[in-house]
Amino acid sequence: MKSIFLADDTREQDASTALNILDMSVKPLSSPTSKTARGILAKKDLIRLYQSIETALPDLASRIILFASGSRGEGTTTISAGLSAIAAGLGHRSLLIDILASSAATTSSLIDVAIGRASPKAAIILSTDASAFDRAHLTTGNTASDVLVHRDKIRKTLTTLCNQYQLIVFHVSDILADPIGASLCDIADGVVLVTEAERTRVPVARQAIQLLSGKGAKIIGQVLNKRRYYIPHWLYRWL
Repeated sequence: MKSIFLADDTREQDASTALNILDMSVKPLSSPTSKTARGILAKKDLIRLYQSIETALPDLASRIILFASGSRGEGTTTISAGLSAIAAGLGHRSLLIDILASSAATTSSLIDVAIGRASPKAAIILSTDASAFDRAHLTTGNTASDVLVHRDKIRKTLTTLCNQYQLIVFHVSDILADPIGASLCDIADGVVLVTEAERTRVPVARQAIQLLSGKGAKIIGQVLNKRRYYIPHWLYRWL
């Protein structure tokens, strides 16, 4: 297992040891030393992430995956979209679910589907490109409380959607402050913790893991995002 690092005060720690969970050995963002590559998701790393998820859950034909982080801005949204695109590009039908609808959303929500107010066709935005992913939102601000009340119906709806999709992805960018996201973590077949290099503090990551574990989530690994390279990239092969 490769070592990955999280910031803890002014020192870097080996997060594989500090957090005691599987490092999926993925560096989703390209080296920031290159102006053209900065902030661009590396396709090969996302493919490796998808393969790691398949390896962690080998007995499932369809997988529901939750990406979670302990605080906002650590990359759950970008990684979720990137992974969905990679899976779709590999010929695996994929659905990306946003927990809350954007202000411009015009479709019904999946909570509407779960409680019988709408059909799946009314809630899912189908991609016009066969190699791209479909999209939906779980709830709107007005129906957020329904998620907590109708968890079992939501679980049934997602299980039904697994008959149509090989990958269903949703994400929570601040699991410690999001009761809706936290209440859904055990519905996922696997949860991946997203941490940001030199930003995420180990105590925050530990709190996120404790919360997820306490809710019955199956944590299958973690992703280190935005890793910085302070020496030429090619030298890492010799270290």
